[in-house]
Amino acid sequence: MVPYKSTTDALVDLLANRIQVWFTPVASGIPVQSAKQARMLAVTGDARASVLPDIPTFKEVGYPDLTVDVAYFLVAAKGTPQPIVDKLHGAIDKALQNPKIKETLLAQGIEEKRGASSELGAYLAGEIRRWGDIVKLSAQAAAGK
Repeated sequence: MVPYKSTTDALVDLLANRIQVWFTPVASGIPVQSAKQARMLAVTGDARASVLPDIPTFKEVGYPDLTVDVAYFLVAAKGTPQPIVDKLHGAIDKALQNPKIKETLLAQGIEEKRGASSELGAYLAGEIRRWGDIVKLSAQAAAGK
């Protein structure tokens, strides 16, 4: 494992053949794949990325537990009145229905997954349970324990 400060630094090393494997969000890999500078082996989502339909998922190539999504959320401070949360949610939902915004997001490999704001807490709690031990072990390894 080589920790990089930026995607660009990792990409430079990949293209210079100083590293042979690079895990990156789909958006960062699309230009490299398109220019045939490197070959994408698999994506970590539950389904193939619509922008890269020929690239299989890790599940398809024999790693069923290797599913990871890059997710973006808009969150409000705890205690934000529900009418404000609902108004924000409605505005974002409307924006995500705009064809130009959809097209821009898809071109970057960002798949739309909308849901009720009440679902976010459950999703995040599940992710914390899923990754908590890995984060703790990584911190211990970094600290030399």
